[in-house]
Amino acid sequence: MDHHFTLINYQGKLGFMCCKKGVAIWVMEDADKKQEWSKIIFYEMEGLENWRIAGVTLGGEIVFVNAMLKCYETLYVFYYDPKRNSMRCIEVEGTGTMVEDIECERKHLLLIWAVPNLVENTMRL
Repeated sequence: MDHHFTLINYQGKLGFMCCKKGVAIWVMEDADKKQEWSKIIFYEMEGLENWRIAGVTLGGEIVFVNAMLKCYETLYVFYYDPKRNSMRCIEVEGTGTMVEDIECERKHLLLIWAVPNLVENTMRL
């Protein structure tokens, strides 16, 4: 990760997340009064140079997705839990059919956008 900046909702508070060889979150403690910020630093995370912070889950996990994906690559999403200092990986199934549908060539890159905590309702109104 090299200089990625993101505004996030961190446990119900405004957070500013920045990454440079690791993750740092600045959290606004009291937006109504003093607007003081506290800093939370996580350890250096190797191997995530080409990854982007997608946001934070309601459970406080930081979500990383690949910033760009080659057409033939599998899509993975990483969840980092700062409370446990652990990371888990999810493989998104069906990306092969997505590539076939858009007739993507091997040289093309796909830009990936992920939205944590999105729930869609398929019921008709």
